[in-house]
Amino acid sequence: MEERALMVKRRSTWWGRWVIAGLLVSGVYATHVLPQRVRDHVLTVERQWVTSTWHIPKNVGLRLPIPSTRHAVRPLTHQVWAHPVSQAHLVESFGWHHQQFDAQVTLQTTPGQVVQGFARATVIRTAPSLELSVGKILVVLQGVQHMAVHRGQKVSLGTVLGRVGRHLAIAVQIDGLPVNPLLPQYFGTTWARP
Repeated sequence: MEERALMVKRRSTWWGRWVIAGLLVSGVYATHVLPQRVRDHVLTVERQWVTSTWHIPKNVGLRLPIPSTRHAVRPLTHQVWAHPVSQAHLVESFGWHHQQFDAQVTLQTTPGQVVQGFARATVIRTAPSLELSVGKILVVLQGVQHMAVHRGQKVSLGTVLGRVGRHLAIAVQIDGLPVNPLLPQYFGTTWARP
């Protein structure tokens, strides 16, 4: 009986540690993505919740670590991205599907549709997929045929990159980590119908 009570106590201790770890991770995320005003509010609410939930006396200083964002890579490119094709239907979205993570979006398009430059970028690779660099952001377009660009070429808005087959898959990576390409700061969703 005492063993069971000790095991339950250990589990509750670990549970609490995981909650605090989650709060710290969300605080770090908030410092890199959210605007200053929202970030300060989120961190204040987190501090209040931790203090009240874990009954930390007010005279004990509680500091959630806030890393410097001065050198952080921000996902925004500060330039407007256009749509790579004029119309498409979303076939498979970014995220988890059938216990597997899909780090790209797949779109059904009209075969032969022109794929155009969506931002100022540099062509990194043209085979087997078209890879472009927009600053520190890597964009991979799969399904582009009849390439009209070459490796090392600088492209801009409206530059013809090639023509698409039946499907176009788009992946966006920042420092090797996948990002949803249909977020508003990248391609958005106004052109891709479900």
